[in-house]
Amino acid sequence: MGSPGPSLLMVLALSFFWFSMASNSFVALTFSLLSYMVGQNVETLRYVIERNSKAGFLAGQESLIKIVSWLFPNLSLFDKKHVAAYGLDFPLSEFALISGYGLVYTFTLLWLAVFFYQRKELAK
Repeated sequence: MGSPGPSLLMVLALSFFWFSMASNSFVALTFSLLSYMVGQNVETLRYVIERNSKAGFLAGQESLIKIVSWLFPNLSLFDKKHVAAYGLDFPLSEFALISGYGLVYTFTLLWLAVFFYQRKELAK
């Protein structure tokens, strides 16, 4: 993984979101781990589905993959190892877009977590 900062904040916000919704901590942990795994691989999956018409059981499911790629965080955007390793230029505009995406996604998830947590019945 590249720089752990922004992607770590997004995963942390995802965890808060799932823990605010789930009644069982194991379920929330499972959803958090699955969200992380989907977020790491959603870009690759979208690339394979769009480029390969014989992509197994997901063939022809481009709309489903687009929905999944909008719901789950695209954590591969923050992986800039190749830029650092090869000394490539990293434009400020790309940095601003990626940072903005991370901040908006994180704050949206945190707002939703607070929203659902306030409505959660805590008495057991």
